[in-house]
This record gives sequence, structure tokens and C-alpha cells, in this order.
Amino acid sequence: MFGLGKHGPDGKYAIILDIGSASVAAAIVASDSVTKENPVLYSHREWAVIKDASTENPTRFIEEAILRLFLVLGSTGGAALKKYDPSARISYIQTSISAPWAHTITQQTEYENEETFKITDKLISNLVKDAQKQSMDNLKTTEFLKREGLEIITNKTLHMTANGYTIKDPRNLETNKLYISHSSGIASSKIVAAIKKHAEEVFPEAQLLLNTFLLTYYTAIRDIFPETAEMTLIDITGEATEVGIVRNEELTKVAHSLIGSQTLIRILSAKLKVPIATAKAFLQDNAPNMTDKQKIVAESVFEEYVEEVSNLLKSMGDILTVPSTMYLHTDKYSENFFKKYIAKASARATGGIHTVIPITKKILPEIETEDTAILLSSFVFHSLHEQGTLAK
Repeated sequence: MFGLGKHGPDGKYAIILDIGSASVAAAIVASDSVTKENPVLYSHREWAVIKDASTENPTRFIEEAILRLFLVLGSTGGAALKKYDPSARISYIQTSISAPWAHTITQQTEYENEETFKITDKLISNLVKDAQKQSMDNLKTTEFLKREGLEIITNKTLHMTANGYTIKDPRNLETNKLYISHSSGIASSKIVAAIKKHAEEVFPEAQLLLNTFLLTYYTAIRDIFPETAEMTLIDITGEATEVGIVRNEELTKVAHSLIGSQTLIRILSAKLKVPIATAKAFLQDNAPNMTDKQKIVAESVFEEYVEEVSNLLKSMGDILTVPSTMYLHTDKYSENFFKKYIAKASARATGGIHTVIPITKKILPEIETEDTAILLSSFVFHSLHEQGTLAK
């Protein structure tokens, strides 16, 4: 097991990298699949100086933050790792990239035959390739991605059913109908290039794993709440609000809007003519004393956010598309604030009542970091390690 300078033969050290819409963060974690001792040894977050995520070349600020982050990882982070275990080596850098720098696209395909057939790895692989060809691996899509400065960073099979029944491991089963839900993650080529460059320079022996944050979020919630087959995933970062719809355990739709916590803070600061720190207090359930006029202005800003999220939910399809159970992920300090307004926005969009559940209590241990994005991604890494499904 892990101890001072000791670990088991299957122990791993990894960097959990979170690329948010307005900041980047990393943690150095130890993962032991036997003892389940998975401490966060070091964590750090760098904020990007972004005034508007929709401006020309906004990734430049994220790229600069990534550079600063790796400099800190190579110095202070490396020292913390060596203090814990002088012989430690980083094996993986697991990276999750959030909207608007990454997008998650789902595809569905099925194979049906009058006679029963055996499900093989080859059949699954061929069906997934067919799904990718239809949506991602065609000339128009390739040209679009290149023109928009995007690239495919991951392909994952998320959900399978045989004759209508959900199956975890379908190999060698016999069926008449096989349904596969597959997802592709695409991300900014500039951000991906920056991550690869600095990772190779600072941790050349580590294997880089790339994913979208929404896919990481979906994977974590599916494991944390296995009894919930229908859910709406809400992820609020500095400059974006992203929504994922899960039906029958399958991630079906994903969309985002360019407004998040830092966006609201900037708008409040400008309209109320108050410092950023004062505006931030609104999102911390610690609103400052205001005049009646200022209260009206602040509520108008929040009303605009409610309308924006309501329209985002409506864009997902009809009102039945949005499951009533909503899991909310955002910074710990602002989750109570957003819980209230997400509930209001969902009611406006659907006319129904939704239960908004912040996931903080499920992923925050009593010690270590309080960075929820890092802890959520760490949970996924430890799960993959325990299951023996980390990429080789």
C-alpha cells in the first residue's frame, strides 16, 4: 500500500488535469487499487484572463494558463510528489476539457437480423466504425473541424442493448438486435497542442489521456448514482453552462451556452459599479448591502441567466427530453446560488418541477482539495484503475 516512500506493485501516480472555460487546474494523485488509498498529494488552479469567451482567439489565455500550470507542476508539484515518495513517477496525465473548448457528440447505430447472432468484439468494432463514418469520419466533417480549429480527442462506446435490454459486457451473447450508443469528443487543436507540448517537456514518460469534461462527468455520475437511469447533467464553469441529457443510462444530447460564474460576476460588477470581489459575494450567499435600485439591477442580471439556461434546455428538444433529476456541478462556493436559478430555469423551460442535486457532498472528502472538478475527474481515474481499464 501507499505509505511514506512505499506503494503496492499496482500503485499509480497521475496528474489530473482540468481545462475549464476560464481556468486550468491540476492535481497529483496516488491511486492504489488494492487498499483504495487515493490521496491528492498536490493541487493548483490557474485562472485565465478572459473578458469574453466569444472574442477572437480566446484560447490564447487558456494556453498561457496551461504554461503557468505546468511550470508550477514541474517545481512545487514535483517537490510534493518526491516528498511523499522519492521514487515516484507520473504514469498518466488524465485531461478533461470543458465547453466551449470541447464538444461532446453522440451517435447511435444498430444491427438487426431475423436469426440470432453472436456478439463479438469485431462486430461491435465494425458498428462503431459505421457510426463514426456517418457523423465524424467523413470529408465534410474533417474539413469543418480543420476550419474551426478542432480535432477529435476521444471515441467511447457508452451504452449497449441486446433485444432492448441494457448489457454491460455483451461479448459472446446471442441476440437478434444490437444497439450501440457511441460518443466522440472534439476539442480546440490549439489547447490540445499546448497540453501535449508541456506534458512532453515536463513529464515525458507519462501517457496522456484526453477526454471532454462532460464525458468525464457522465462517467462519474453513472458510477456514483447507479440507480438513476434518467438524469440531466449541469456543469457550470467560469464562462459556460453545459447540459447533458441521460435517458435509459445513455448520454443522448449535449449543448452549452457561453455564460458562467465569471461571466455573471463581470456583468454584476459593471452594472452595479462595484469591485469584482463585491460582485463575487452574490454567488457566495453573502450578498452585500444594496440600495433598492441595486437589488433590482442584480435581479435583472440573474433573470437574464435564467432565461439563457431556459432557452438552452428548450433547445435540447421537447419538455419530456429534460429529466426531472438534475445533477449540478460547479465551484463549491457557488453551488447554492446556482441550485436556485437552475431550478427556476428548468421550471420555466418545461413547466415542471425538477430536483437539483449539487454533487459536492458525494465527491468531497473531509480533507485534501475542495476543487470539485479535480475530485470528480480523480474519481473517474481511480475507478478506471480499479477496474483495470486504464489505457495501456
